[in-house]
Amino acid sequence: MNAKLWGKRLCSLFLCLLMLTPAALAAGVRQDRTPIFSGDVFVDYMAEVILKSIPTGGKTDAQKIAAVYDWIIRNCKREGEYGDPYFDIDYLNAHGEEWADLYNSLYAQGKIRMHYDMYVNAFASDMALYRMGNCAHYSALLNVLLEHLGYETYLIAGEFINSDGSHVMHKWNLVLVDDQFYWLDVRMDHASYARTGSISHTYFMKTDTAQWAKKHEWDQAGYDQSIGISATQAEYRRIANGAAAAAVPNLSPIYVDGAPAMLGAFTIGGSNYFKLRDVALLLSQQSSPYRFSVDYDALSSTVSLTRGAEYAPQGSEFRDAGLRVRACTQTTTPILVDGEQCRPAAYQIAGSNYFKLRDLADIFGFGVDWDEQSRSILITTR
Repeated sequence: MNAKLWGKRLCSLFLCLLMLTPAALAAGVRQDRTPIFSGDVFVDYMAEVILKSIPTGGKTDAQKIAAVYDWIIRNCKREGEYGDPYFDIDYLNAHGEEWADLYNSLYAQGKIRMHYDMYVNAFASDMALYRMGNCAHYSALLNVLLEHLGYETYLIAGEFINSDGSHVMHKWNLVLVDDQFYWLDVRMDHASYARTGSISHTYFMKTDTAQWAKKHEWDQAGYDQSIGISATQAEYRRIANGAAAAAVPNLSPIYVDGAPAMLGAFTIGGSNYFKLRDVALLLSQQSSPYRFSVDYDALSSTVSLTRGAEYAPQGSEFRDAGLRVRACTQTTTPILVDGEQCRPAAYQIAGSNYFKLRDLADIFGFGVDWDEQSRSILITTR
């Protein structure tokens, strides 16, 4: 396989990764620190080499993040002439397949997680190779390195507000440590270092979003609907307050008729829940005799499912609802199957209906099984 795309294949197969456990929603409880790889084998290799040069053992979360942050500030620059790469390109190419096999194996064993983002990977790769770039390069490399340490990290796009009130396009980061989000702007702290020769943490691990917004401007109302960053903290509060249940991204590989499948799933109360439209499209693509259509009547707020009918894709299928625990509530939307009311277990997650997989299998007739040895979900469509 193409070594550089090892993670892209895995991401398309398994989509949802366990970033937090329900217990981690409580203050003072540590979240999962399993490394999160980028999905680009060369980026992941370079990140691991770089991290070996950064002492993080025995440090607190803040100290580990600071060590990576400060390494980038000291070792990267904004402008100049590109020199020789810091990694041997021929060596990378010669060993890419070997590393891809290793990372695939580690992923299958649950020893690493994966978050594929083509944009982040492209900028992180250039920064790791040449140690020079703009704000996107700085924030992308920080994103990858922190995720390799197990910290869920996002790259945020917006504008920086200069002292004279002018705005410039800019990128920075948001990192989740247990139940708290922190803002990071390594490029701006690097600018101070370039001027003074000493590291300041003016934009390091800040929690006051209103204060952050005095120098940063971004779409706070809906920055990235696929991740739901703007709703994240509100969702966690709802779970902690008991107003919503925790939907935990499912880590188990999923196979359909023996082949890996691109299906995101959540575990709620010990059962696996799948997006209704994902299952409908999957069965349609397999020309399954158990396929069904999905129609929504906005006037009556009713979902109608018709056995044997072709499913019409909406474009929202097979899209991840986020790489983290989501707040979920039981759906109150009436469900009709061939015109008859049905009440399968269902939850709303990020605006979509998720159904218990075994309930859907019982209703429509396709097969669901669990392989204990590989800890995989098996779906048969015939």
